[in-house]
Amino acid sequence: MGWGRTLFLGDVGNRLDIQDTERDIDSLKREIRGSFHKDLSQDQKIEKLIAENAEMKLYLA
Repeated sequence: MGWGRTLFLGDVGNRLDIQDTERDIDSLKREIRGSFHKDLSQDQKIEKLIAENAEMKLYLA
């Protein structure tokens, strides 16, 4: 990747660099999507725990 590929292979090397970059971007997007879903599921669990806690407080009162 880089200047050597472009220098020796011209347009083909440039296209290979672009493909490498696109692959890296796709990988980062998948990673971000995964962490977003993880955060979302954690938020849902926290909301459920808060609701259960409030219900227990009602029973105790």
